[in-house]
Amino acid sequence: MQINIRNAGSFGAVTKCGNVRVRKTVFTVVLALGVLVILAAFISFITLSATSGSGGGNETMQYIFIPFAVFGACAVTMPFLFTMRARYTQLVALADRIEAKDATVIASLAVVQTVQAFEAMKTTVRALIDGGSVKGYEIVGDEVVAKTSLSLTEEDARRMYDEFIALALPATAAVDMMRERTAPRYCPACGAPVKDAGAKFCESCGVRLNGGE
Repeated sequence: MQINIRNAGSFGAVTKCGNVRVRKTVFTVVLALGVLVILAAFISFITLSATSGSGGGNETMQYIFIPFAVFGACAVTMPFLFTMRARYTQLVALADRIEAKDATVIASLAVVQTVQAFEAMKTTVRALIDGGSVKGYEIVGDEVVAKTSLSLTEEDARRMYDEFIALALPATAAVDMMRERTAPRYCPACGAPVKDAGAKFCESCGVRLNGGE
């Protein structure tokens, strides 16, 4: 159970996460079991110490190292478990935000309003869809995540995106985002420039472009 994170500037984009709802539940259960194990080890330590002090002798002392081994193992694993559960909790919250609406501009899901944050969020949303955490949704026009049954067109997605940029961002940020949107794209396979913003296939090598998915 691993979250793969790709750096996008100072923002981490989750590229692979599986079903985050299931994995959050798994880590929650494992954490609860870990707490019970720690409590059991603590009680065992107190019991063994009391037995040894009341004349239990060496037969009791030879088992007293077991609680310490448990404490050591928990000291190593518990921080990791807490971190992973917190991360999956964040991703579940993101999936819930997406499913709260029929269609959502992906940029609106980013906490920080920058191009890097938007691109990282786009990658994360795609990972949630691919992992089965957000069922019945698709990314339309590379800008909006919407219910498949809504049959949202790319033109509608672009209009939603433009309205969000115009209303939600300061004027300078909106200009930067519009410039980024209209900047020439390049084919991920051969590197040739894509002159037509609406092109679904590279004119040079014929590979399908991201915007044409």
